[in-house]
Amino acid sequence: MGAPTLPPGGFGHPIVRQEHRAAERSWADEGIDGFLRRGEPVVLKHGCPLCSKLRWSLCHLGELFGKAELPVHVTPRAMRSVTRVYGQGLGVGSISSMSIDDFAQQLEAGCSGVRGTASAGSTQTAPPQAAGEERGQPNLYLQVLLAWARGGAVERRAEVQAELDRVDWPWLQRAFGVAGEGGLEACQLWCSNGGVNTPLHYDGSSNFLAQLRGRKRVLLFHPRHSFRLYPYPVGHPLDNYSMVPNPEAADLSRFPAVACAQGVEAVIEPGDVLWLPAYWWHYVCQPDEGVENMSLNFWAGRARPLNQLEWLSCRGVSSVPRAAQFWGAAGPAQHEFLAALAALQVEDTPPASLGCAHGKEEDLISALAGVRSSARCLHAARMAEHAAALMCGSSTRGGRFLEALAADADAHWPGGNAARRFANRIREAIAEVIGGSDREVAALLAAITRDGRLYPGLAPPIAGPVVSAERGDVDVSSPGLNGDAEAGAARCQYSAYENKSQAE
Repeated sequence: MGAPTLPPGGFGHPIVRQEHRAAERSWADEGIDGFLRRGEPVVLKHGCPLCSKLRWSLCHLGELFGKAELPVHVTPRAMRSVTRVYGQGLGVGSISSMSIDDFAQQLEAGCSGVRGTASAGSTQTAPPQAAGEERGQPNLYLQVLLAWARGGAVERRAEVQAELDRVDWPWLQRAFGVAGEGGLEACQLWCSNGGVNTPLHYDGSSNFLAQLRGRKRVLLFHPRHSFRLYPYPVGHPLDNYSMVPNPEAADLSRFPAVACAQGVEAVIEPGDVLWLPAYWWHYVCQPDEGVENMSLNFWAGRARPLNQLEWLSCRGVSSVPRAAQFWGAAGPAQHEFLAALAALQVEDTPPASLGCAHGKEEDLISALAGVRSSARCLHAARMAEHAAALMCGSSTRGGRFLEALAADADAHWPGGNAARRFANRIREAIAEVIGGSDREVAALLAAITRDGRLYPGLAPPIAGPVVSAERGDVDVSSPGLNGDAEAGAARCQYSAYENKSQAE
């Protein structure tokens, strides 16, 4: 089958180099196991049993769920990106709740409505074609957890208990096993009326993305491109997202290395299933506006517990006391470190500029290419960022400290200095995670701090309340359904990311 024709404008922008189209195979092809073992994306076609027996539509789901209130992302009509985390300096939008029937009615109204401009206070830009248009119905994107693992068993929502029996669970379990994953962690439903996108991000778990209705176009980037894509700082509410939400419309004056990233494109149609390994970056578009779009995610659980350094990368931000104890970022040890750091004038260290035009770029990537796992590099980077922020007291000071290490300034610090001792510990911990040499550690430090990503910082400051789908927030006070989808009131604030550091 030839590649589907995609509409012009916003797709296939020349900023991103595409290596090739993602592989497509029949789901029964024996070669599929190789993709699973290698952690390489592949599109499964010709009736994959994960979804071949599901004949879902909004009408059918309305019958199943009745009047049950379900979470729905709401964004202004002209703001097509759905970040799942909303607030000033984050995504523009809110999370509401409604029945499937109400959701379907709102989608139908939106099809005949007039497009509108983005909400005030947005840090993102609306598509050019939306400029000057009147307000209309907002974009809606349904996100519902259908099944989840608990206590060694999988539980399901009662409304879809029988429907999910049509999924070939033994096939899924075998596929996860071949890939070296654990059992099912969760199954999640996504539904919209097309025309929206999910900004560039990665997930820490592998999953199968099964397309039930409509089409999705997925632009994928290997984990080795992680620091060409400028992740938000660790501890930021969007720290698994890129600061470049759409890699095909990047501001290369701020994010020059995006021009060196090479993407892999996949287009999935009804009945197709995309194998999406953990830590692969992906930007997801729904090219057909006004066409019902429905997908299921089948998320894999972990096959083994996290080791200490992986835990510091994945969980350290949410368990600060334990992480602080590990690094000595508390009490007299931290006071000694801060005093030593202040005497070193680390702030005078220039930021590493490693945009694509610089010769050091290829040296950096070739050094990291020797590391067996790009995911290890990402873990090591996250661990180092969080440790530096803990010891230095804020994200910006931590970034300043890592800038100094990237410039090898610590080699000139006094040997008994607390900052020098911590610098050595950071380098040793990175080497342990990636299994790399001093050269590879230096390359990773340069990648982490490139182009002022951490200091002075490229992320916009966060202010006010934050609403997060990942945290399970539902903002019932949001006025989003009348077309005015401002970021709604949240019940709690993020504390891991130090907003005060942005003003230093």
